[in-house]
Amino acid sequence: GPGKQMRSLMTFISDVRKSPDREAELARISKELAHIRKQFASIPTMDSYLRKKYVCKLLYIFMLGHEVDFGYMEAVKLISSQNFSEKQIGYLALSIFLHETHDMIPLIINSLQRDLESGNENFQSLALTAIGNIGGKEMAQSLAGAVIKVLSDSNTKIGIKKKSSLCLLNMHRKFPNTISIEGLLPVLKRLFEQYHLGLLTSVTSLILELTPSQPSAFESFIEQAIIILSKIVLGKDNPRDYVYYNVTNPWLQSKILRFLRKFPCPSSSSAQEKLFTTLNYILSNTDAAKNQTVNHRNALNCVLFEAVDLIIYHDCNDDLLKQAALLLAKFLSARDTNLRYLALESMSHLTKSSTDFSTFLLQHQQIVFTALIEEPDISIRRRALELIYGMCNSENFAVVCSDLLKEIPNSDYLIREEMVVQIAILAEKFASFNYGWYID
Repeated sequence: GPGKQMRSLMTFISDVRKSPDREAELARISKELAHIRKQFASIPTMDSYLRKKYVCKLLYIFMLGHEVDFGYMEAVKLISSQNFSEKQIGYLALSIFLHETHDMIPLIINSLQRDLESGNENFQSLALTAIGNIGGKEMAQSLAGAVIKVLSDSNTKIGIKKKSSLCLLNMHRKFPNTISIEGLLPVLKRLFEQYHLGLLTSVTSLILELTPSQPSAFESFIEQAIIILSKIVLGKDNPRDYVYYNVTNPWLQSKILRFLRKFPCPSSSSAQEKLFTTLNYILSNTDAAKNQTVNHRNALNCVLFEAVDLIIYHDCNDDLLKQAALLLAKFLSARDTNLRYLALESMSHLTKSSTDFSTFLLQHQQIVFTALIEEPDISIRRRALELIYGMCNSENFAVVCSDLLKEIPNSDYLIREEMVVQIAILAEKFASFNYGWYID
């Protein structure tokens, strides 16, 4: 029976594991490869179950790091099967054996197309996973239309829609010209209006990827994005499946905040009000992170920093800007290295704001200088140097430059060159205020 046939796979794995040394393992594998090759050649109408077993053995041999240069055609035959487990092994083998420019890609495109159009959830899932993993220009050009069809079909299950949008995301990253944004836009708009947090997470990832190529096409998504964000942050009845350490879907929240950062502040007063209320709630909820687990703090902070960056980028609400600036100042002396890094990075963005934060920033100049001198992490020192450069103005340039000059001999060679460049730029920039100082 089938169990007995697959037992030989278990025996083979056991033999390989029991090999006393490398030579014995190679001998056992060579013997098995010769046997499989002979079987494939001598049984042209091989039973599909036997074929599946031999392809499994080839997969195991390949995963051990040995070369497998035959049997690919048998895996192609398996994906044409109507039996799920055979099809699954066929797709798994091809995803591992083939690369995106492999000569056999044209042979599997028809099978992939057939499975995408089959309406069978399991077959569609296998095909989408294979397309996403193998990739390749030919596959993208031939199958992008079929994947969009699966995504737009109202009968497609949510899980398959999620896979389809991630598959298109992968295609667009590699070959941007294979996907027509115009054709996809109405489909994405419809999906974006369905409040299913899992589907929205996948669809928003795709929207985020497509927006930079055609920002104007996605302006109509802004109001819906604000509605979704507001519902997640302020809503009380979000499904428990998407709550991570008491924070509802932090990944989707940060994706939507990043999407909104690609556009100016919304012009509609109702959208503005909804957005400001939501952002205000995110900022004022930071104390909830105190005495909580690391995961809870990370989830809150991941959303918080995206919100702060959006507030600074939009630069259209003074109260929110001041609140964000105060929070960043708190994080400058946080124990967590990542938080200090993010606070310095966001504060650098604050220096470019139309609201004048120079007095506020100067209050924290000493902490930033200390970070530049004492932080063991070079990336934090770089962010501190960037912020010091941004803080420099016509009143404090001489002090800042002389402090930086004093630090050059003690500074790490990794950052020394950057410090010299920044001092030179500042000297040029403020030379007109004091030529004597510039010449000195």
